[in-house]
Amino acid sequence: MAIAGLGFPAAPTHADDRLAELRAQLQQRPDDAALRAAAIVAAQRAGDDAYALQLFERDAGRSWPLDTLEAAARAARNQRGFARAAALFDEVLRRDPVRRSAAAGAAMSLAEAGDTAAANTRADELLRETGDSADLLLAAAYVRQRSGRSADALALYQRAQALAPASREAADGARAALADLGAAQAALEQGEPAAAERERLDTDRVAQAIRWADYAPERLDDRLAEARDALAAADANLAALPAAATEQRLRARKDRVLALRRLERMAEADAAARALRDDGAALPAYVQVAWADALLWLRRPREAIALYRAALQAQPQQTEVELSLMYAQLEAEDFAAARRTLDAAIAHNPPWTRAPGRARPLPNTDRARAELSLALLSAFGDDLTGAQRQLEALITEAPARTELQRELATVYLRRGWPRRALARYRIAQSLEREDVALRLDLIAVQRALGHYETVEPALRALEAEAPTHVQVQRQRADWDAWRGWQFDVGEWHGEGAASVFGNRERSREIALGTPLFADFWRVTVQQHRQRADVPEGEVAYDRSGLGLRYTRGPLDARVAWFDPGDGYSHRQAVEAALRLTPADRWWFGAQASTASLEAPLRARYYGITGRSMALSGGWRRSDLGELALNLSRLDLSDGNRRDAAAMTARERLLTQPHLKLDLRGEFGASRNSLTEAPYFNPSRDAIALAGISADWMSWRHYDNNLQQRFSVWAGNYWQRGHGGSGVLRANLEHEWQFGPNWSLRYGLGWFRQSYDGRRESRRELFATLHWGGLP
Repeated sequence: MAIAGLGFPAAPTHADDRLAELRAQLQQRPDDAALRAAAIVAAQRAGDDAYALQLFERDAGRSWPLDTLEAAARAARNQRGFARAAALFDEVLRRDPVRRSAAAGAAMSLAEAGDTAAANTRADELLRETGDSADLLLAAAYVRQRSGRSADALALYQRAQALAPASREAADGARAALADLGAAQAALEQGEPAAAERERLDTDRVAQAIRWADYAPERLDDRLAEARDALAAADANLAALPAAATEQRLRARKDRVLALRRLERMAEADAAARALRDDGAALPAYVQVAWADALLWLRRPREAIALYRAALQAQPQQTEVELSLMYAQLEAEDFAAARRTLDAAIAHNPPWTRAPGRARPLPNTDRARAELSLALLSAFGDDLTGAQRQLEALITEAPARTELQRELATVYLRRGWPRRALARYRIAQSLEREDVALRLDLIAVQRALGHYETVEPALRALEAEAPTHVQVQRQRADWDAWRGWQFDVGEWHGEGAASVFGNRERSREIALGTPLFADFWRVTVQQHRQRADVPEGEVAYDRSGLGLRYTRGPLDARVAWFDPGDGYSHRQAVEAALRLTPADRWWFGAQASTASLEAPLRARYYGITGRSMALSGGWRRSDLGELALNLSRLDLSDGNRRDAAAMTARERLLTQPHLKLDLRGEFGASRNSLTEAPYFNPSRDAIALAGISADWMSWRHYDNNLQQRFSVWAGNYWQRGHGGSGVLRANLEHEWQFGPNWSLRYGLGWFRQSYDGRRESRRELFATLHWGGLP
């Protein structure tokens, strides 16, 4: 920036002619010091700074006149020899301490040389002497701006404008300071910028509007209004820029990627960024991050990872980008890489930071976000115990942080404690009632608690306020899937010795559920078909019927009527089941049937049916363990009464991001009132088993996944009159999830056990298909 009017003699109208004349004279008298001094001044005024310095440096040690020395200093500054210029200006000041033009030149040269501390000290001295001098104010303002103190510079430029309203340099400086402060619109109102500068400021103005749209919206009823306005301005600016303005057109295209990403028009953001790359444009970090965000939203995490890493390579230790990279790595199922990324973010973020002018340190918000992400990483890896411990510790330090309360509630919900989760969500809601994510979580916990009457109104309110919010849209799709039609079909085949179960046993279950009506009710149509080869021949049990289910709050009640269709019995079945969950950890159940499926299929060959009733209950500590007890009675039509008790237990042994190991136990005992019957009917028996089950998430891509489950069991079976013997069991199961609606399970099993003293083996194969959402 050149500052005129600082006491420098004005350049003559015919400076070039004067310089040419002096050049000719110097050729004749090269050793004439006075002539050389005049030529240095003339060359600098004519803009030939290189020639001025050449003449000066031939005899730099000479005691030049002050005007000549100052002209050489200005020439050195114009030639970007800032340190040399500062030294020459200081030499002028040594000989004439009150020469203001030299003081101003020295301050500006020091700023340009990078010595901002010394430059600002000189500027402070200038400001103490300014009086009514607009020139010195301009020099001090320039130093402030070069030092990054744009607000201070703007204040000085405005003071200079008050003293010299027609000063173009004051207007240019104020415009530059406003642009640096992000006030491009105000900058455009300062003076008359040249066409190229106006194009740059117009592009700046649009870029700032796009970035402001990322902050809290001014219109709560339309959170994307500012972003839409910014995109419209970006498109208008791009259309107005001439083809020759290649730099500004490129900037405008890059900023447009940000606007599209903010509007969640992610496919368009991806296309716009890809077009820039294909055109050979170098993408700055902020565009790479916006593009990566779009790809992550489009569920292409591996492509997003590459872009986040490129952005971090260009601008390391950007916590916001590191956390985005971590989430992309999580969605790519690379938990180890996500942990490394998060550890790096925590390492370079100390818990406390210091702000200028404050004695007390301030909490580092980036560190706090990284620590929250560490807890979420544990939760995403199914280490809910660790996540709970981390979040509760963070809440102790910052109880008013909404996101901590909300994430802890989510962990409680996943651990099987919906009431505890709801209480925590209410705390979060008291801190930030309008948070969309929190309101979505409240819908989820109300569904888990069976408060279905609250879901639709809450979801409609969210859709009215944030119709384009992707999580709102997904919640709607999930809710509509679950409350809509439900379809299940299952097929089971077993082969083994015919003495107990029958050989070549097979069964099929089909159920169709209507959409939810009146918030809590659903009608089902069901069919059951069962066949087996027993020693006496083939036996079947077929039945079809209607059911009604009512689920509200802690109560889940079902009633069904079935009509037999196999010819072995004409007894119609009426069944009822009740389950009550009065607390997060406890549940109780009861069920009864007038023609129970628990009756042995071989007994049905002889026309024997049974009525059953059962009471059950359970305690669920958390996702890590549970215990259940079942007591049942089966009254068979041949007069036999079978009483049974069973207990099951599970305890988690190992939790890793894709693998869980559980220790399981089963114990059961039964007794029969008749000793003789045409079906397996021990007077007393008992079984005790211990097993290990593994649940391996073999593959997952968002809503699609494959889980493999394997279990092995060993134990002892005791039967009165035959003593005890070993039992072995093994099961393998695959479960495919296809989006939020479809799931397919299939597997096989094998077990070996003694019955009536004879060891028998059995092989089983099953498959089930489900269509419809989950609660």
